[in-house]
This record gives sequence, C-alpha cells and structure tokens, in this order.
Amino acid sequence: MGAYWAPGYYVERIVTAIQEGKFADGMRFLGVLLHHVEDRGAFAYWPDLHKKGNLQDLEALHIEGYAPLSLGETVAEVAANLELRMREMIKFGERKVDLLKNSYDAENAEAVERIVFEFHQEACRAAADTIESVAHLVDCEHSANYWGYWLEFPNAGNPTMLNLVDNPSFERDDGSGHPDGWVVGWHNLKDKLGQATWDWSRKHSVFSKVVRSGERSLKLMWTPREGIEWRQRWPVAIEARPGEKYRCSGWMKTQDATGETYLAVYLYKRGNKLCETIKGAVVSGTVDWRQLSFEVLVPEGVEKIRLACRSDGNAGAAWFDDVEIIRYE
Repeated sequence: MGAYWAPGYYVERIVTAIQEGKFADGMRFLGVLLHHVEDRGAFAYWPDLHKKGNLQDLEALHIEGYAPLSLGETVAEVAANLELRMREMIKFGERKVDLLKNSYDAENAEAVERIVFEFHQEACRAAADTIESVAHLVDCEHSANYWGYWLEFPNAGNPTMLNLVDNPSFERDDGSGHPDGWVVGWHNLKDKLGQATWDWSRKHSVFSKVVRSGERSLKLMWTPREGIEWRQRWPVAIEARPGEKYRCSGWMKTQDATGETYLAVYLYKRGNKLCETIKGAVVSGTVDWRQLSFEVLVPEGVEKIRLACRSDGNAGAAWFDDVEIIRYE
C-alpha cells in the first residue's frame, strides 16, 4: 500500500516537466503515476485473484459517456484528492472481496466477472480523472504554450517560429554540474587532454565575454582530432516529420582555435538509429561572438533530431551560446 505517496511525488513533477517543455519526461512521470492509480483497481489482498481475476471480455471495459473530473485547482489539491480516490478504491475492494471469493469458490464465473468489471471501471475513471487533472493544471496555471499547441493541433507537427531547443542559453541547472538537457560526448574515449566545461561569467573578468547572454555558456578546448561535443540529451530530442524545414543557428566564439568548430544536427530513424549528420559552417582562429545558421530539410524515415555544439582537433578554445532550432514554412 506504499503507492499512496505517488500523487504527492509525481503530480508536481509531471506539471513542472511539461511547463519546461520536457514533454517526454512529463509523459513518463504520468505513466508511472497512472500505474500506481490503476494498481488500486486490483484485489491486492487476494493474490490468487490478483493473478487470475482478469476480465474475459475486454471490449466491455470502457467509460464511454463519462466526463473526466478535475480533482483540484492546484498541484497540492490534485495530489490530495487523488490519494483520497486511491484509498476509496481500496475500500471498495475490501467491501467486495468476501463476495468475490465466495463467487470464485462456487465457480460462479458470471458473478466474478460482474464484480471485477465494476472494480476495473472505477480504475478507468480514476485514470481518466488523473489525466484530466494534469491537463487542467497546465492550462489554468499558465498561458497557452507548446503543450497547448499540441493539444489543439495534435497532427500539425511542431509549431513554427518557436525555438524548440530546451535550455538554449544553458542557464538552467539540473543539479548535476551540467546544464539541464545537455550532455558531453567524447568521440575519442582515450583522450585525456580535451575539456568540456559549463563556463560561468562570474569566474572571469567582465571584459573576457565568455557568454553572449545571461551568465552561462558551453566551452570546449584542447579537443582531439575525433572531437568533443555538447549535445542534447535524448529526453529533449526534437520530434520531427519528413518534409519539415528547420533553421538551426547558434552563437560561437573562438580563441586560437584550430581544426573545426561548428554546430551539427543529427538525424535519427526509428529506434534512435543515426542516419545522417548535417554540419554548419566551420569557425577557427580567434573570432568574437558570431551567429552562424544553416537549414535542415527532414528526409523520409527520420523521426528525431538533436543539436550538438562540437569542436574537432582544436588546440585552442571555443564557446557556444543562444542556440536555436526553429521550424519554418
């Protein structure tokens, strides 16, 4: 019965993730919460029935005509009311378990099916209310955003004229010492010289300009010939559809840079299989902040794209800030 903590733990995380644009994380958190909610729709005190008491007629299980309810106006209200709902479901099971056991022992399959069906229907209603409550919190606490766009236009693909990159200026901290949504990738695991750091303007003189905006930037230096990069983490990879056009851009600064420093977009097919890499213009030498951009036309079979800030064979240093991936018509 330890799952009663789930609403208090997950509701806030679901809403926060969606508001920050991390929709895949939000849906994963919602999936875990729904599992806990639906698990209250099983007769937990009778293991034999828990294993065997499944409905035979799955097509009969539906909540057609049921209008899902919002369980509150705040995260705290939704969490508290959802926990209460889960406890009520268990009380329902406790009231019915003796009747169900007697029907089971008497091999009265029709009676067993009827009781189990009633219990499962309530689990379906509770799950629907959970989803409705999350959508209500997002819609009511904040103005229309990317989440609202997807709800209204589910088949339209990504919206246009909106930066789809999560944490594009690298200001947000995930608590791990790395910018939220970004991870370092080494293309030569034996290299011991190259560095990838999350640079901070407060560590430098105001004249050094290691950031273009805010207080943070990404830095790569002394990179091996094979390269080092900062790339988007999988949870914030951008869903894409064949035929969509994207403009990718970012600001770069270099100091005594050799080799090639550039932005790259990785294109992935189903199963996260890399099928193509598109590189932007290369920067080298000593260059103050400069914005470079390039375009990507999504080919057939591609489902996801990720942006990377990369430097190959660089004996100097390079900084990146304010990156964008924008879909345009």
